[in-house]
Amino acid sequence: MATLKAKLTDSLLKNIDPEIRRISDTEVKGFHLRLGKPKPDGTRSGAYYLYYRIGGREGFERNYKIASLDEKNITPAKARDDAKILQGRIKTGIDVFAEREAREKESAAQKKLADIAELEQAKQDSETVEYLLLEFTERYLKRERKRPESAISIFNNDVIPQIGKVPLSSVTSRLILNDCIDLIVDRGHKPHARKTLALIKQAFQFGVDRGLIEINPIANTSVTSNTGKEIARDRFLNDDELKQLFIDLPKVGITRQVQLIIELLCLTGCRVQELTLAEWSHIDFEKRMWHFPPENTKSRRGEEKPHYVPINDEIIKRLKELSVQFDFLGSKYVFPSVTNRTGLPGTQPIDKRSVARAIKRHIRPDDADEPKGRFINVAAFTPHDFRRTLQTHLSKMKVDTIVTEKLLNHELAGMMRVYNQHDYMDERREALELWANKIKELTA
Repeated sequence: MATLKAKLTDSLLKNIDPEIRRISDTEVKGFHLRLGKPKPDGTRSGAYYLYYRIGGREGFERNYKIASLDEKNITPAKARDDAKILQGRIKTGIDVFAEREAREKESAAQKKLADIAELEQAKQDSETVEYLLLEFTERYLKRERKRPESAISIFNNDVIPQIGKVPLSSVTSRLILNDCIDLIVDRGHKPHARKTLALIKQAFQFGVDRGLIEINPIANTSVTSNTGKEIARDRFLNDDELKQLFIDLPKVGITRQVQLIIELLCLTGCRVQELTLAEWSHIDFEKRMWHFPPENTKSRRGEEKPHYVPINDEIIKRLKELSVQFDFLGSKYVFPSVTNRTGLPGTQPIDKRSVARAIKRHIRPDDADEPKGRFINVAAFTPHDFRRTLQTHLSKMKVDTIVTEKLLNHELAGMMRVYNQHDYMDERREALELWANKIKELTA
């Protein structure tokens, strides 16, 4: 390798022989420039170094790179000044090469930690409320709840649009209350707000258990304080109201299908969903028995069992009318949907919410000036109030409470639930017959 001893200057570098590969500076001992072979365009790579020995003859030889030749603002004079500063430090016993190596290792370690922190933050940012709710839905709701659709609907309508994109690390109880729960309360739907808050609380506790978040931000949030006290409903329809209901139903514009659901809710004491999911194969007209399979009834998961309702002439009359009215659809459902948006008419049952909506829409408002014929002229009630109505009237008719509980598909209290396995089917049939006769008399 051809070498040259000379003072390193700009003019020297401009006219250097292509064969020269190293230039040792004559002004600062150990300071030198190493050059690469000329490139096709005439330029050459290179770097300034400082050679030194530390620790005497038995010590270490070092070649400390000061700067590359093509670095911005680097000149031979600047590199020489840097070499002088380094020499001053070396004379005090500092191994500047080892010092820089340690500094670079520390910097690399810090960068690695920063990269890890950045990746962790990116992971946290990607794990949003929506991510948590989707995992909660797949891992819990769909596995443990018989009917997860209600909870999924709450998430899709009242949680994800409001805070779904918020990273889990940024969620606070105030955010949940302000952006989700308060909006529902302000709409006047406190029961729905209570249900939503309880569901969100459960989802976030699931997130803690799964390691998605460290703490549940609403673990100690009071449902009552933020949504109001839950008031147990005591609404039932008295004799006059039942009579008026059956008089007004055909006159107010409710479809005959929904009218029949309302009448059968009253006659059977069933839940809305039990009726809307009913299939013709569940009804034995010969044995006069209506079977409700476990998947259509309300019960604890793992304790599902079918429910049976004896049917009488009043119930059968309405079922026969339904059979004739919707025979053209060939549907397996007793109450088929005729406006199914996801398939052909009759392939899905009627939406259970349509019953509550129809009742609410046709109940006469307190301040209504329109003629009475346009409304159901009864104080506001819900489909579920028919169950309380049946229970209240049967109690007045001296029907045994156990029989009524069986009719409503309630679990018996205490140890009776375990030891009393009698189905009381004959007594149920007699009770519903009494009730049907009363309704018939009221509406005659």
